[in-house]
Amino acid sequence: MESYDILANQPVVIDNGSGVIKAGFAGDQIPKYCFPNYLQANPSSRHEHRGLLSVRYPMEHGIVKDWNDMERIWQYVYSKEQLQTFSEEHPVLLTEAPLNPSKNREKAAEIFFETFNVPALFISMQAVLSLYATGRTTGVVLDSGDGVTHVVPIYEGFAIPHSIMRVDIAGRDVSRYLRLLLRKEGYNFNTSAEFEVVRTVKERACYLSLNPQKDETLETEKAQYVLPDGSTLNIGPARFRAPELLFRPDLIGDESSGIHEVLAYAIQKSDMDLRRTLYSTIVLCGGSTLIKGFGERLLTEVKKLAPKDVKIKISAPQERLYSTWIGGSILASLDTFKKMWVSKREYEEDRARPLVYFLQQVDRALSRASPFAAVGVVVGTVYWSAVTYGAVTVMQVVGHKKGLYVMERADPLFLLMGLPTIPVVLVLGKMIRWEDYIGGIAFVLIKGVLKVYFKQQQCFIQANRHILNYPERSADGQTDGGEDDTEDSGNE
Repeated sequence: MESYDILANQPVVIDNGSGVIKAGFAGDQIPKYCFPNYLQANPSSRHEHRGLLSVRYPMEHGIVKDWNDMERIWQYVYSKEQLQTFSEEHPVLLTEAPLNPSKNREKAAEIFFETFNVPALFISMQAVLSLYATGRTTGVVLDSGDGVTHVVPIYEGFAIPHSIMRVDIAGRDVSRYLRLLLRKEGYNFNTSAEFEVVRTVKERACYLSLNPQKDETLETEKAQYVLPDGSTLNIGPARFRAPELLFRPDLIGDESSGIHEVLAYAIQKSDMDLRRTLYSTIVLCGGSTLIKGFGERLLTEVKKLAPKDVKIKISAPQERLYSTWIGGSILASLDTFKKMWVSKREYEEDRARPLVYFLQQVDRALSRASPFAAVGVVVGTVYWSAVTYGAVTVMQVVGHKKGLYVMERADPLFLLMGLPTIPVVLVLGKMIRWEDYIGGIAFVLIKGVLKVYFKQQQCFIQANRHILNYPERSADGQTDGGEDDTEDSGNE
């Protein structure tokens, strides 16, 4: 195991959201730092002026698309502006959305262990942590953030895998739809920096209507927003039309179900005995659930889909923007959680297993073929050497006939090393037929490949022995490696 002193250090909790990253130390009530999950052209500029900058997002729909940018953002978490600590000194609890590709998790582990050199790592599902933050262990979590919306039924602290539902419609899609609606009203936001302005407008001015059909017939009160350039933006019906996308993805031609349908379907996929409990313990979390009127609209829609005799209760904690991080802080601070960490040593051992297995198989295959290979090497070496020097002799004879007397006194090895220059001579003097030249080159190449191949066999065998920690014995029978490291060899 890793050093107890390092594992006893306060773990770092990173809620890796598509839109906002929350970071801090386990045991704290709220994250120490929250900042947008994007890179900007001029990092020294103030956050309030982000509308004038060029930005790019490393994550899309909960999945990392640009690992270089993501790594730079994680480096910023440990920087002097944020946690002001060294990554090597603290275990890390990292969150991710459910149903993410396993390669996404593997790459994140690779970066934290090999680049940041963290002593231990644990990757947890965001929805489960959000439920822990409310003090419950059974319920259904609807988490709608910036990149992805998912519904996760949980029983006694464990997610029910076959009931998990996910839809890639979330806050960023609402912002894009709002940008489209504003364009129809005469406001153009084309650049990535201006998209950040649209996102801020959504957070401050948009709301969900209980009866959108009725509101379409009424005159909507316009909201005003001051843009970074000082001009004023007047927002009309787009205020409630944009967030309507969460319940009606068909507005942008998406065939996904609305979040109310996804919620009801996830509960219906759960065991029959749990359904009443899940309907009465619906927990909201994520930034998109902060849109005004979200809870009331969701309750109205779910009542239409749920059985009539079922009691529906939706919990919307005030700190739901940080629910996932708070749950991770609680979990990582428990003494019983220490056995759940994956240490760096365990990671390295797991990474080495495929290489060891491959080298073992190569060693076995070469051992079986070694008698035949030895005969082939002897016969092949004699044959190709004879043919190669024969080809050189032919070149000397041809050169003598053509009047190039230096070739008859030339050393054969020198001629072989000078073969790359022969094409020039061939083109200028047409002394030797192309068949002779190509044949000689082919003989030399094949001979070289055979030598490299069997040299590589010896390297594989030696590497295999070193990985498995086999002691090398000298001629007198003594080991060269000194004392055996029983801990590394797996004898402990």
